[in-house]
Amino acid sequence: GEHFLDVTLKRANGAVIDQLDSLPQDNTALTSTWTNDGLYFDSRLLSTNSPGTYRVGLTLYYLTGETDPPYVNLTIDDCDEGECVVWMLDDLLTR
Repeated sequence: GEHFLDVTLKRANGAVIDQLDSLPQDNTALTSTWTNDGLYFDSRLLSTNSPGTYRVGLTLYYLTGETDPPYVNLTIDDCDEGECVVWMLDDLLTR
């Protein structure tokens, strides 16, 4: 199956400000066509309601076609904390 990308924008306290889920490149880049050594670009527009410092998290997952569980998150190699399913990017400062 295809892999979906979840992009989440959070405040420093963990509160979710915005979130987008879709196939990469606005549903036009099927991951089944990707190669292991390929480099792929994807852009997302996330909204903030005020200036501040935010964190961006990325999660890749696929749908199972079942009801329990309906999806499975891909895990991160060499992860030391949590469930190892969210790539947290550096802080993002907006003005």
